[in-house]
Amino acid sequence: MGAFPPIAPGSTNDQVEPGMVARAAGGDTEAFQHLVEEHKDWLYRYLFRMMGNREEAEDLVQECFLRAWKGLDRFEQGRPLRPWLLRIASNLAHSALRKPRKVTITIDGPDVPEPADPATGSSAQQARHDLTAIRAIVAGLPPSDRELFHLRYHEGFGPGEIGALVGKSSGAISTALHRLREKIKQGLDQTSGKEHGPHEK
Repeated sequence: MGAFPPIAPGSTNDQVEPGMVARAAGGDTEAFQHLVEEHKDWLYRYLFRMMGNREEAEDLVQECFLRAWKGLDRFEQGRPLRPWLLRIASNLAHSALRKPRKVTITIDGPDVPEPADPATGSSAQQARHDLTAIRAIVAGLPPSDRELFHLRYHEGFGPGEIGALVGKSSGAISTALHRLREKIKQGLDQTSGKEHGPHEK
């Protein structure tokens, strides 16, 4: 295929029209830009959760689309594009995480739900507190656990879908999700214990 088209800033919620992938695979840079606009936001969210660093995530989004552009003519038409892009992004993230790097995990990230009005009462304040604690716990987990958490709880993939993406059975993913929930629960219990002290409830 030809030169990699630049990724324009901004995003769109427009649905990709039928045949857009085929047009992009044929070298249509405008069609490819539509695909970029459709998918770049969730790809950035995923890569930010994996890397914990905005600059690294942005670089890997660019690299992901570069590889997609080069390989799109070999993409099997009719298949959903999102899992294919996610597999490329996952490979890039895991490869980057294996290299020596300065760890700068950031728990504040994009598209994280917050209570609508934290000042309205203790329940909203508690929800915000729990969210912050969970984000801190997840940021400290191994990359495979962070990936699993993101795919399940941010992107909404089921065990079968996650298994297909990472090459594991649905049962194995269900077991891993159970263990992940236990890790987070233990982390929350420890956080609560530290806040209350050893003799407080």
